[in-house]
Order: sequence, then C-alpha cells, then structure tokens
Amino acid sequence: MDSTPKSAKRQAILDAIRFVAEPLGRAPTVREFRRSVPISIYAVQTHFPNWNDAVIAAGLAPAKCGKSIPRQAALASWGNVTRDLGRIPKTREYRRHAAAICTTKTLTRILGSWSSLSESFRAFAGDNPEWSDVLPLLPAAPPETPPAIRPLVGSPLDLHPFPNEPTEEIGVVCHFTLLARQLGFVIEIMQARFPDCTARRRIRSQWELVRIEFEFESRNFLHHGHKADECDMIVCWKHNWPDCPKNLEVVELCTFVKQPSPPARSLAPSHPAEPAKSPPPTYHA
Repeated sequence: MDSTPKSAKRQAILDAIRFVAEPLGRAPTVREFRRSVPISIYAVQTHFPNWNDAVIAAGLAPAKCGKSIPRQAALASWGNVTRDLGRIPKTREYRRHAAAICTTKTLTRILGSWSSLSESFRAFAGDNPEWSDVLPLLPAAPPETPPAIRPLVGSPLDLHPFPNEPTEEIGVVCHFTLLARQLGFVIEIMQARFPDCTARRRIRSQWELVRIEFEFESRNFLHHGHKADECDMIVCWKHNWPDCPKNLEVVELCTFVKQPSPPARSLAPSHPAEPAKSPPPTYHA
C-alpha cells in the first residue's frame, strides 16, 4: 500500500508539470505531459478537478486549445509523423504517435479537413530541403484547373428571343414552346420523365392528343433507349434517323425556323380555336 502523504503526491504532480513546461516555455498539453513523465492523467484527476486546474496550481497559464499551436508547427508535426511512418498517417495513427503535438481534432481545426492536409503540407514544405524526403510520400498533386472555356453557340437565327440555333436538347424544348402555337400545338404537360411532353394538335374541328419526346437529333431517341410504342412524336432540331419507326412522327424544327420569318404579330390568339396560319413545318412520318 502506498504510504506517501496525499499532499506530497499533489506536490509531485505540480513539480512534474513545471518540469515539463520549462523547456517548452509554456504550460504543457495533456499529451506532452503524459509523454514526458510517468504520471497518469488519472493520478492528476485524483488531486485536481481537471487538467487546467492543475496547471493553474502549478503557477502556469493553461494553453488555449488549438489557438496556442502555430500553423507551421502543426504542419511540421504532421510531416514528422508521415516521415516516421513512411506514408500518410491515419487519424488514429497520428493521435498515438510520439511526434504528434495535439489531437487530430485540434489539428484539423487549425489546418482544415484531414483529406486536405497533404496539399496544405505540400504548400508549406515548398522547396525546403528539410522536407525533401516527405514530399515523395504524398499523393500526386491534382492537375491544375484548365482555364474556363467560353460557351459555344449555334448559328444565328431570326427568331426572337433566341438569336442562335440550339446546341442541346434543352434548346429544342425552348424553341418548341415558343413555336408551339405556330406549329398548331397546345401544350398540356411538361415533365422530366419519358415522354417529355403531352400536347394537343388540332385536326380540323377536333383535337388530337400527342405524346412528344424532345431530342437535339432524332437518332438520340434510339441512343436513350426510349420505347417507340410509348411515344407519338419526336421534336428535334435535326432529323438524322432514316430508320425511325413508322409510328413516330418527326418534327424537324430547323426546317421551320429557317424559313423567312413571318411579320411580327402578337402571340395572343384572337380565338382559342383559331388554326395556325403559318407555313407548315417539315414532318416526317
């Protein structure tokens, strides 16, 4: 049974804290204390409510968690652990390594996410020969981001408010919605799932329900794996599918839009049932 008086044990803890603090020039962290003297933190907590209380009793100012560790010191610590292991450390490996100066939580609070530490260290090391053996252990630097590419547009059109031909499917959708009335359609539903659109087309005194799929090129209907028996019409900018199923009509918008523009007039119909009077578009049955 240990017969050492309680006051003597308390004094031994305070002396140990001062001993570890002297070469550091500041109060030690829990990790630094544990690595330097054979006194457990459990023993410290037996005599003091918490670590900071023990530090204050030793006449020192407690370190502010994370903020007292310079960024350069944190990066150097991570580099030293990497060097000793010969590879990038995992969080638990860093936490248990003797070269670690803080917890992984504190390290990431200072330097950022754990996954970004390699790039942070690469920028810190630079051309410093001290770290020439550590840099090869890091993963390859990510490629530089290429300069932004200016967007490409289609050929000019005489169609307000679209001054250029579409270059993607979404452009076909926009052009169709603008031209639907002239093409003789009334749009009922637009949706993300196949088919894209449900519209009605006037056939003399009646209206025909039409299921429409939009494509930039008609052959994309085949590439996208759509079922021809679940659609009635492809509205596209270019028709390039000569083997298109007979049950699918194809409206090639480019042949309609490139016709001479009709005189400017209001798009508001004078009567809901008035048929379109513009020249008919090119349909492919």
